[in-house]
Amino acid sequence: MSKNQLGKKQIATKKVTSNESSKSGKSFKLTNRYAYIILFVFTFIVYGNSIMNDYALDDLVVDSQNDFVKKGVGGIKDIMTNDAFTGYLKKSTNNIVAGGRYRPLSLVTFAIEYQFLGLSPHFSHFINILLFAICAIGIFIFIRKLFEHSQLKLFANSAIPLLTTLIFIAHPIHTEVIANIKSRDEIMCMLFSIFSIICFLNYIDNGRKIKDLIIGFVLIFLGILSKENAFMFIVMIPFTLFFFRKASLKDYVFVTIPLIVAGAIFIFLRTKFAAGSVSSEITDILNDPFVGATSVQKFATIVYTIGKYFLMMVIPYPLSCFYDYNTISLKSFSDISAVVSFIAIIAIAVIAIIQFKKKTIISYSIFFFAITFALVSNIFFPIGTSMSERFVFMPSLGFCLIVAYYINKLANPVNRKQKSETMQFDSVIKNKTSLFIIVAILGIYSVMSISRNMDWKDDTSLFAADIKSSPNSVNLNKGYSYALIDSANVIKNKQHQADSFNMAKPYLKKIIEMYPKYTEIYTKLGYVYYMLNNFDSAVYYYRGGLNYSHDSYILNYNLGKSLNKLKKYDEAIKYLNEAIKSGGDDGPYFNLAEAYTNKGDLDQGLKYFEKVIELNPKRSDAFYYSGLIYKAKGDTAKAKEFLDKSKLLGGVNSNSNSPN
Repeated sequence: MSKNQLGKKQIATKKVTSNESSKSGKSFKLTNRYAYIILFVFTFIVYGNSIMNDYALDDLVVDSQNDFVKKGVGGIKDIMTNDAFTGYLKKSTNNIVAGGRYRPLSLVTFAIEYQFLGLSPHFSHFINILLFAICAIGIFIFIRKLFEHSQLKLFANSAIPLLTTLIFIAHPIHTEVIANIKSRDEIMCMLFSIFSIICFLNYIDNGRKIKDLIIGFVLIFLGILSKENAFMFIVMIPFTLFFFRKASLKDYVFVTIPLIVAGAIFIFLRTKFAAGSVSSEITDILNDPFVGATSVQKFATIVYTIGKYFLMMVIPYPLSCFYDYNTISLKSFSDISAVVSFIAIIAIAVIAIIQFKKKTIISYSIFFFAITFALVSNIFFPIGTSMSERFVFMPSLGFCLIVAYYINKLANPVNRKQKSETMQFDSVIKNKTSLFIIVAILGIYSVMSISRNMDWKDDTSLFAADIKSSPNSVNLNKGYSYALIDSANVIKNKQHQADSFNMAKPYLKKIIEMYPKYTEIYTKLGYVYYMLNNFDSAVYYYRGGLNYSHDSYILNYNLGKSLNKLKKYDEAIKYLNEAIKSGGDDGPYFNLAEAYTNKGDLDQGLKYFEKVIELNPKRSDAFYYSGLIYKAKGDTAKAKEFLDKSKLLGGVNSNSNSPN
């Protein structure tokens, strides 16, 4: 038999095999409709239990304590023309957070919610999940579209698009974004960015229609208004076209122009309305962990955190809502963890570069991670913290795509030269090994995410869970102790209240050990001891805080109160007068009146009680004690007048003189 005859026979055999396979009816092609249903339902399965959560962490910044949001629709103008934190802080955020924040779009959604529902954390959680489900559908469409009309079209009907999206949904590192209402900006940013890139791919694929450019422009602009991270898609979109489409120079020009215009408009708005530039100097180490670090320490620490991100992509445990000062210490290249991270980064970069010419999925995925991560890497400007799980929400899509690719490859060991063949979706299900891996990954990740959602129930639950894995976090110690104090303030049972105050003490003391200059903590510790009637310790911590902030109104005021309790009236008067110099309300005057009265100077006491009444005409206790002084001085008419007025206003409030 000749070679030619043999070749024909082999071809015929292949055709028969192919026909038999098609006639068997065993091959299954996933329709878009079924994929959308699967993704939508799976999203709510993984995150549905977060709907019953309350507010946690920074939710109050964008909702319950944001003045602009609480104006409802009427606050949208203020939201659009101010820094993102102004409505919460009620002042400029310069030198409070690293750079400025111009992210109005998610705040607008909160304002609309407030207009119709008021404060409703459960509805806000539901909206977060709904938006994430839509985002997931967008990711599926995006991944599938990448392979259409490209050299990788054999993957178009494979399991890769669905697998990538399912892994992305289930990944526990995303729980911070979905379960934290405030992080809606991350979801909206990715949602608009993904659908924008789909529009620009449609422009190339569907006859270069101008409407695709216009819609793409609107979507990327909305993405940037949601959060600055979308800005990197101005790079990512042309890069994707280069990787997966045969575009002309004219195509790149037409695609790039709307992207640049969107970016330019955002920069103009950010410059006009954000409180600070990205280069604003932050001198507080709690808002910039690299304050005081050498360039080598900063670089080594950034390298270490990137390596930690890589590890958390694979093993997302333990998770934490804070990776702040003292959680991740400054590194050097004498630290083996920094060296290992550096080697891993170099190795991954080399793989991406080597495979770049072939335009492989692996190379694209690595570049996707690198480009979308660049803005939050701390390399170009400080972002206020060493790292955060939400920072890899968008970049992690690259990781998920790589995992899906290798699972698919395990079930489809296809020679890349066979570009005419296409991979079927159900091949990964028929392969026992790939099916086991899929079930294991999605099962483990889903259980971890569902469990992690419960940690986000409220501040107390979140901080109690995370402080176990990050015991040296300043913010976690602060958050947990403050949550305990807040709960103590509403407990009526005195013993239970004391127990809660006592539980808070070691966490506050640990903060002072880690960061002695944190004056706010001295105030809180003083308050705890005051409420426990341990006035000596209260004085000790208030004095400690004044060592670092001698003109602090609150420290001088509370120290004066505590000294009054210890009957050290002359010293109390000294600090209360210092508090008055710093401004404030009627509190220092009331305590001055108490101090003078208790030391026997009734005239001075009366003088300051009258000053309190001048500042706060509804303060019944000031009228009451003024009446007692008039009575002691023999002026019964005045005494009756003031005592009657006090009674009319509600009498003496025993808690009116507790510290702040």
